[in-house]
Amino acid sequence: MLEMDAPSQAKAKGKVVIDALTKLPQVVLVRGRGLLLGVELKSGIDAKIAQSMLLDRGLVTNAVTSSALRLAPPITVLDSEIATAVELITAVLSEMAGKS
Repeated sequence: MLEMDAPSQAKAKGKVVIDALTKLPQVVLVRGRGLLLGVELKSGIDAKIAQSMLLDRGLVTNAVTSSALRLAPPITVLDSEIATAVELITAVLSEMAGKS
């Protein structure tokens, strides 16, 4: 962990996720530390439905409340995997917003 400088990697990778998701109109707030993040969704976007839709597309998240998703990727997550996750979350939330 020290050799790979895990704390710095987690902070940098987490910042990429936070910066991308906070730009989405369906996201109210992204909070957390490193790669352990909570994504607070706009009213009308059900986190449990989002979680199910994301899982159907291969992304594991956790609906911790009806309006919040938890993201907890491993420290070994690749930049390309982060980009894919952000794309999936963007697509699902956009799709859900179109239905509400």
